Amino acid sequence: MKLTGRDAVRFCQKPDLSLIGLLLFGSDSGLIAAKQREVIAAVMDGEMDDLRLTDLNAADARKDAALIDEALRARGFFPGRRVVTILGGTDGLAKPLNQVLEGVTADDALLIVTADALPARSGLRKLFESRADLASLQFFDDGLTPEDLRSALASAGLTTGVTQNALDVLTEITRDMDHGSSLQLIETLATYGMGSTAPLDVAAVRSIAPMGSDTDIDRFVEAVAGGRPEQIGPLLRRLMTSGIQPVALVLALQRHFRLLMRVISDQNGIDSALGSVRPPLWGARRHALAAQARRWPLAQVEAAARMLFETDGRLRSSGQVPDRELVERCGLRLAMMAGR
Repeated sequence: MKLTGRDAVRFCQKPDLSLIGLLLFGSDSGLIAAKQREVIAAVMDGEMDDLRLTDLNAADARKDAALIDEALRARGFFPGRRVVTILGGTDGLAKPLNQVLEGVTADDALLIVTADALPARSGLRKLFESRADLASLQFFDDGLTPEDLRSALASAGLTTGVTQNALDVLTEITRDMDHGSSLQLIETLATYGMGSTAPLDVAAVRSIAPMGSDTDIDRFVEAVAGGRPEQIGPLLRRLMTSGIQPVALVLALQRHFRLLMRVISDQNGIDSALGSVRPPLWGARRHALAAQARRWPLAQVEAAARMLFETDGRLRSSGQVPDRELVERCGLRLAMMAGR
């Protein structure tokens, strides 16, 4: 079964428990993580019960189908359906899942697999779309609508509501943010408004919301490290217009690639390395860095660091090439290196 758009959103709010497995995928990892939590909470009657939840490592699951089978068929000591999750699924999971799911029923645990954007020819998508007892849910990064924001603020505990002008400003701000960052902002705004008798106004939103330039720098770094060259030009123009200096972008990229190198080279593995990052990474940022760490070979990260060092040196000298062109060229080259 295949669900997209509003059908996928409604399904997460009230999932069909006759199914044995779900695939949740899309380009916004924060949105996918939020929808996964929503499904789990719905299955567990509004509560996230760790005693009924089993998380499997995607790499281990690909290598050992018996690991998935054992987790799905295990019986817990507490009433209610159990959930088994596999984060960061790829097409390599299709074969072992196809073997295991043949004998699974709705009396067993519900399997939830999450993945980044998958092409139509993906074997994992075909598996979940072709069977009546499985569902494939695709989510698009369309941003939150004003009604989504109003509802999210209420769910986060804001009882006084929000003025229309403030809602318009918040809609504009979150349009350029990933889902996880949007939800964090909403929770902060709801906390700010607690104890007040007046609706949330524009001044409150502007005082708490991140500056657009800070958000755009993060998006620029993510576009480069995530291998999305088509986003670099528009983001760079926006940053230059807001007064951000090219050298600041190179410094941000250098910090990010140093962190990426540290995560990749950790002998205890990516998950352990991410857990040791200080300050801690949460939500979409953590998922994005994990995806990049799996995509970038260490040798390529080292080459990227050298390229950034050279670009930084050229920016600080009196060269003939305009600064913006230097940064754009460097960003495009790095984005094209991602995953190679």
